[in-house]
Formats: sequence, C-alpha cells, structure tokens
Amino acid sequence: MRPVAVLLTHGHFDNVSGCGLFHLKDVPVYCGEKEKDYIFSAANRSLFGGVYIPEFEIYRTLKDGEKMTAGGIEFEVIATPGHTVGGVCYKAEGCLFTGDTLFRGNIGRTDLAGGDFGAIIASLKKLDALDGNFKIYCGHEEDTTLDYERANNKYVKY
Repeated sequence: MRPVAVLLTHGHFDNVSGCGLFHLKDVPVYCGEKEKDYIFSAANRSLFGGVYIPEFEIYRTLKDGEKMTAGGIEFEVIATPGHTVGGVCYKAEGCLFTGDTLFRGNIGRTDLAGGDFGAIIASLKKLDALDGNFKIYCGHEEDTTLDYERANNKYVKY
C-alpha cells in the first residue's frame, strides 16, 4: 500500500510529527484553511515543551463544506474550531474522523493556544446536526458513534 494523502484534523505536534516523512515521499498534506498558519506558529511550537515540528509543506488548505477525493474516497470537510483555531473533521462513507474535537464521552482540550470552549461547543452542535449515525474515529482513545455521543456525551448535549 502507498499513502496518497494526509488529511490533518489539526496541527498539534502529536498529529503532525510524521508529516515530514510523508512530505519527503511526495505525499500531499492537507489541512483546514484556518489551521495552516497555526501549525507553524510560535504559539504552537511552544506547546509540549517546545518540541520540534518537522519541516513540511501544506499542499492545499480545505474550506468548510468542501469535498475532496483521496484514494477513491470522497471526503467532506467540516470546520470544527475549538480545540485549535482551524480544526476540521472529515466525513466519508458513514464515518467521521474527528481528531481531537470529539472523543468517546469527552472533547479535546481548549486551554491550549488557539483553543476556545465556546467554539468547540458550536462545533459539536454542527456534528450533532448531521443526519444519521456515523462511526467516529477519534484522534485518541476509543472509537465511538455519533448516536452514542448524542446520548451520553455531556458536551454534545451542552
């Protein structure tokens, strides 16, 4: 198998640290349009003890509602700021890739640079308003479903 794209949900070190290797192999890296500047900002670089963020380029930024195809799969971009200023989720084939916006029973931190509690609650309302149940692949921890989060996650019900 050969990767054809990297779709970043947000730009924290633990999510972008491998992008340099993909970049060297000419695999395009995408992110939300409002996240690109944040990824390489001093504020982001100072998080997590000032860890090194590898050099790579963003091939293209993606807008809320935009659709793009990678590996024969169509992804819809959903802007979900709150964990970071320009975080996004991706919807594809009955799945949601939420990064650190939504976890099983919880949400991503909003106390780091670019975080905003009010914004993440608004983002969760966007996800809650989606028609149907989706399998959710989170950035950390256990996967879940949108129906489970609607029924059990206090932040989705906020």
